[in-house]
Amino acid sequence: MKILDPEEYFKEWQRIVENDSRYCFYNTIQWYQLQEKYYNIQLKFFNLNINGEFILIPVFERKRKFGFREYNTSLLGTYGTILIDKNQDLEEESVLSSIDKKKNFNISGNPFFSENFSDNNSNDFTQILYLENLTTDHFKGNHRRFIIKAEKDDMNVISTEDLSEWKLYFEIYTKVKLERGDKSSNDYNYKLFELIYNLPVKMRKLWIVKHDNKIVGGGVFFYYKNKVHHWHGAFMRDKLKFGSTYLMHSIVMKDAQEKGFNIYDFNPSGGHKGVEKFKSGFNPEKLYFLRAENQKLIYGLALKSYEKIRMFFKL
Repeated sequence: MKILDPEEYFKEWQRIVENDSRYCFYNTIQWYQLQEKYYNIQLKFFNLNINGEFILIPVFERKRKFGFREYNTSLLGTYGTILIDKNQDLEEESVLSSIDKKKNFNISGNPFFSENFSDNNSNDFTQILYLENLTTDHFKGNHRRFIIKAEKDDMNVISTEDLSEWKLYFEIYTKVKLERGDKSSNDYNYKLFELIYNLPVKMRKLWIVKHDNKIVGGGVFFYYKNKVHHWHGAFMRDKLKFGSTYLMHSIVMKDAQEKGFNIYDFNPSGGHKGVEKFKSGFNPEKLYFLRAENQKLIYGLALKSYEKIRMFFKL
């Protein structure tokens, strides 16, 4: 396996992703370049030869403690990209098992590859809805009641291109993050949302919820081919009881349905059971996928030793 610079492979990457319906927004060059800019990190490629078939995996190379390097397919909690041409008779599982175990890596698969993984042979999943003929009757009763409540309380859901409203959404996210403290699952700064705003308009939307003409929350969504992905959400905590999140999802689903999108992706829940339970109220289907992680023994031992020394002196 070789690690190569990406420039000469961009055309092949774009060709494979654009011509195969299994790929989604998180597999696009734009998403990887955005992460590269946000983290100021270098993009590389794993180049594998599996039974004469050449496979490319875009990865981010990160310098870690003690001079070690680590390779990740995604840094923002989304799916990784394994560039398998639709004419190649290969599955992600066989590709992941072929990666050089002499390197530190964390590589994610793509749930939209039809390999019929289950919770018995996978270690992560997302939750999706198929939008064709979808109505709110498909949702559980509690979710339907919250949607009706939000409508009665004059919650208004719209998408916005107004940068000042993007900034207000970020302020709500920052406030919620501070309130949650250590329970917060991420810690993004405004640069990331600015980079998202500068993506092609057809690829991203900020949907906001207004109450009494004030923004009370919203969500960032990505659009590509036939799929819509809910990537990020933040709401004023005192407005959650009015059903703002429930209404937002139902409105975004309806809009996507009208525009011809077929799949609504809630994204993985990051192990948060409450988030997973909320999504489950829409009666989605689970799509499983693989994550492959490897930590060289010497690197793992060095980290453990470092943590012990750090804790010792901290005491």
